[in-house]
Amino acid sequence: MRIRTIKPEFWRNRKLATLGREVHDLAARLITACDDEGYAEADPALLAGDLYPFDTDAQRFIRKSLPELERIGFAEIRGGEFGVLRLPKFRDHSVSTDPRRAVSGLVLSKCPEQNNSLRTH
Repeated sequence: MRIRTIKPEFWRNRKLATLGREVHDLAARLITACDDEGYAEADPALLAGDLYPFDTDAQRFIRKSLPELERIGFAEIRGGEFGVLRLPKFRDHSVSTDPRRAVSGLVLSKCPEQNNSLRTH
C-alpha cells in the first residue's frame, strides 16, 4: 500500500459514478494498492486484507466489482483471479507522494504469458 494523492477529478468521473458509491470507493482503494506504475496482484483475498481488513464480505464484493471496473476500462485483469491487476489510467487519477521502485516485474512473473507485452523491471 502506498500513500497517494487522488486527483479531485477522480470523484467526478462519470463512468465510475455509474457503478455506484461502493464500487467508486473500491476504485479509490485500488489506487492505493498499486505500485507506482498502476500494477497490483489481482488476488481478491490479498486485496480484501489490504483494502478492507475488518470486512468479512470484502472478497465477495471485490470478486463482484472487479469485472464492473474492467467493463468501463478502469481496471484490467491478466492471468485470472491470481494474476495481475492493472489500472491503465493510473496516472490520470493519482499522484504518488512516496515514489518507490515499482513491483510490476515481480507481479508480472506470476503471469508469464503477458511478460513479452508488458514492461518488466
